[in-house]
Amino acid sequence: MAFSSVLHIRQADRTDGHYPIRLRLRCPDQPDLEAEARIAFALSPQEQEDLRWYLEDYLQNPGAVEPVQIAQIESMLRTRGEELYRQVLTANPDTQAIWFAIRNQLADLRIEIASGIAGAAAIPWELMRDPALDCAIALRVRAFVRVQSNCCTTPASRSWCSTPASPPCTRRSSGPPRPPTPTRRSGPSARWPRRWWTRASRPCSGCATASMW
Repeated sequence: MAFSSVLHIRQADRTDGHYPIRLRLRCPDQPDLEAEARIAFALSPQEQEDLRWYLEDYLQNPGAVEPVQIAQIESMLRTRGEELYRQVLTANPDTQAIWFAIRNQLADLRIEIASGIAGAAAIPWELMRDPALDCAIALRVRAFVRVQSNCCTTPASRSWCSTPASPPCTRRSSGPPRPPTPTRRSGPSARWPRRWWTRASRPCSGCATASMW
């Protein structure tokens, strides 16, 4: 499947409390746009547990939870997603230029997140959202995938690898388990569309590294 544009986001290992982030936007018949940012982003242990509970336990028994608890967690997800957006896509004029180039064409955009195995669970890129949008960016784009930075299979992605390309992976990355696909449209599955569980966590061609986080 051909995509009109591809945004590559490469997350390097944390250094001095910050993650170096490199972005490259590739559009047909246009020069690539590149940008860099350094972000200090991390979910607290409680936020990680709330996120895991929301995407796993709550799905199994949504009727047993007080609405106020759900509202608090969903508010946290929005807040942290908007914070990630500000740290990355509005970090400087170069990152803003990339966002301005794609924000009205998200339906035709493919986003690739490249990171090492150790860093794959560190940043919940799937939560990133523009405050002006009514949902996460991952749910607006045509494809949103995660790849290991040392096993990219497309030439564009491979050019960003810090190590030579290796054969496709055959195991999932470390980190929290991927939530089960919901069997009915209730609870968070109604607010996080089914595409969140399928397309947002789909590995790129040749890479079986998809983990929700």
